[in-house]
Amino acid sequence: MLGDDGSVIADVAKTDQMLMAYAGNGNFVGVVEQGLRSSPGDMEAMINPGKADFDALYAADRLPLPQVRVGSLVKSSFFSTAKPTRIPDRAIALAQHGRETKSRNWQNAA
Repeated sequence: MLGDDGSVIADVAKTDQMLMAYAGNGNFVGVVEQGLRSSPGDMEAMINPGKADFDALYAADRLPLPQVRVGSLVKSSFFSTAKPTRIPDRAIALAQHGRETKSRNWQNAA
């Protein structure tokens, strides 16, 4: 399942020159230098239908086709004093809690 999701995500994200990694617990994170060309909603709209090729495999095992959720972009300054390891954690939290959560709330909590 992770390989299926990872390959579709990588195909959609390749135009953004994203470095992507598996972060555990079903989460992938990506790093971009300049930002994204597509909104998180647009990326979801490209990723989830792109997984339709795997639908028959999941149906044969009576498993639901997993849905990918894309969170908002999390920015950090090169000169930030925050731990770099907190950046992926913030990005995962935003994806899990929905895009309506503002990144400034996380900056206040950091």
